Amino acid sequence: EFIGESPFNLTEQQLWYLPPGAIEGNKKEFQEYFVRETENILNATKGGGLCLFTSYSNLRKAYETLNRRLRMPFEMLRQGDAPKAQLIKLFANDVDSSLFGTKYFFAGVDVPGPSLRCVVIDKLPFAMQGDPIIRKISKRPRSFYTFSIPNMIMTLKQAIGRGVRGKDDKCVIAILDNRMSSASYKAVINESFSYKKT
Repeated sequence: EFIGESPFNLTEQQLWYLPPGAIEGNKKEFQEYFVRETENILNATKGGGLCLFTSYSNLRKAYETLNRRLRMPFEMLRQGDAPKAQLIKLFANDVDSSLFGTKYFFAGVDVPGPSLRCVVIDKLPFAMQGDPIIRKISKRPRSFYTFSIPNMIMTLKQAIGRGVRGKDDKCVIAILDNRMSSASYKAVINESFSYKKT
């Protein structure tokens, strides 16, 4: 087993962002909030966003609302509208486009350079409780701390890893879920990533 160091200076190349007044991802008012914040972020970055969603319903809500309301001056690409490889190529070749995807895009996206300058993640990517294997594991004592949180952090690392792919890359990492700062397990998240809190 080998755990290597990152070749990148992530504390300098990544800027982590949690919106002021962020809402926990398990609250019913979260959906309206994350659509609004995604709009604000993509307006600020003028595109260049890889927007990752923990469910297809969240992706659809954000994409349809923003596409209808914003008429942004850049293309918004959506999972399902073309094969994955084609969408990634379109995204890489159009420096101001944004790509909307689910966990299918949490890995396998390698877009160095300015085409990917922001990763937006709707909420902490916990495994779906409807999965029968997850349901079985969740019955074990302390499974939330021994399985659910480590599994979520591993998935989150995969998603965040899409942002910095080269030594000259700069990327905003925007996780819209306030559980980043409010959850009882926030210290575990803090220890798992190299961001500076300000």
